[in-house]
Amino acid sequence: MLKSSTLGMALIINILMICLWVFASFVIARTVKQKHVDYRNFPYRVYGWEKRGNFYSDNFDVGAWYGVLPIKFNRDGIDYKKIENADIDKLKKYITVTCRSELFDILNCMYFIFAVMINVPYLGFIIGSIVVIVNIPFIIANRFARFILLNEMVRKRRAIEIDKYIASNNPTGGSTNGYSLSDFE
Repeated sequence: MLKSSTLGMALIINILMICLWVFASFVIARTVKQKHVDYRNFPYRVYGWEKRGNFYSDNFDVGAWYGVLPIKFNRDGIDYKKIENADIDKLKKYITVTCRSELFDILNCMYFIFAVMINVPYLGFIIGSIVVIVNIPFIIANRFARFILLNEMVRKRRAIEIDKYIASNNPTGGSTNGYSLSDFE
């Protein structure tokens, strides 16, 4: 399509196509059914090599730049006070938001294929690579945010299990007698 265009015209058309692609990706990511953005399924599930989020903090130093990146969870990243007070159902909703945001960025990366198909090979490769490079930090930030939320959800579930265990073994009605989660870890 753009193989016979001048470089300037090809760049302008690619910029317009990228804008349309991003808009379409946004609409798809927000309207896809819940079962397609489940954090337990591919590509959102936790992998062993991610080491509960430590892979991203060790190899990409996410902690240094995570706060300045406007991920789709909210403008400032994750508010730790907000998630500490959230119940497990609310945490699952937050995790779904990170899955949808990651889907948006993955769909944006798919522009690489389209760019290579419609452009001269070198131009398509360069433009597609730029789009992929721009979206990779957002994918990493969303995965890191998901691990923060998953770790909080695991901590809350563990606290609930400990409370149930103490309640079942306490004949006086289930008081925790001042025990906390940290006493059992």
